Amino acid sequence: MSFVAVLVAMGLINTRSVAVEHPDHAGAGTIREGLGYLRAHRGLVLAVVVVSIVVFLGNPVIPLSVVFAHDVYEVGALAYGVLTAALGVGAVSAAVLLGAFGDDRHRAQLAATGISVFAVGVFLMGLVPVYAGGIVAMVAIGAGYLTLASAFNTSIQAIVAERFRGRVLSIYGMAVTGAFPLGALLQGVVADAVGVRWTVAVAGALLVVLAVWLLRRPRLMAALDDRSHPAHVGLGPGGLPTAAAPDVLRRAPDVSSARRSRPNAP
Repeated sequence: MSFVAVLVAMGLINTRSVAVEHPDHAGAGTIREGLGYLRAHRGLVLAVVVVSIVVFLGNPVIPLSVVFAHDVYEVGALAYGVLTAALGVGAVSAAVLLGAFGDDRHRAQLAATGISVFAVGVFLMGLVPVYAGGIVAMVAIGAGYLTLASAFNTSIQAIVAERFRGRVLSIYGMAVTGAFPLGALLQGVVADAVGVRWTVAVAGALLVVLAVWLLRRPRLMAALDDRSHPAHVGLGPGGLPTAAAPDVLRRAPDVSSARRSRPNAP
């Protein structure tokens, strides 16, 4: 039933045709070009790296929640169901708030807020040994993750040029889907050795450090709102951007002047 609702929503979207420039070559060359393009745009690098760290450190708390229910809170199946439902309550609440107020906020602000709430939620999950605390933590985890995922996903789509969209999204997808099982494997092993609370608390503390570090660097986070699309990146040996690549790592180009110089740009 949930898929039907999503399909109906997609059918109501007003679409438009976009002229796509197809590369003259395929294979390893296009992959290197995509990597070079990603590395030349600070916002794309930030999104891929930060989301990978968040997923690696924070998302394993979700499968580990059954261990919390059984070993830490010592509750039954019904209470465990309520614990996992709290995750959905947080996510749905964040979705409603984003729908009502998200348009008035920069993606950098939303990402910073989401990471902060998510980090605090994961840390509280490991720190507080009572069931009620777990409920509150799961609500924060759900709300924080929905907020940061929405901000970063939107940034990736808005930042990337049409020519590189598929390649950049594939790199982003591999980073997310690869970080989660690796983090779950590592935290599962550590939880067996030192206990699930210590494992999740340390992961949450590392996420709090990441959130504070990002909050203290607003200029870096501002790259998530940079919509100047460098259309081409020259590549040197090893797929690294050459000196001819746009200087997006040091300054954000004037978007308006760039569009005036390219009248056919979307």
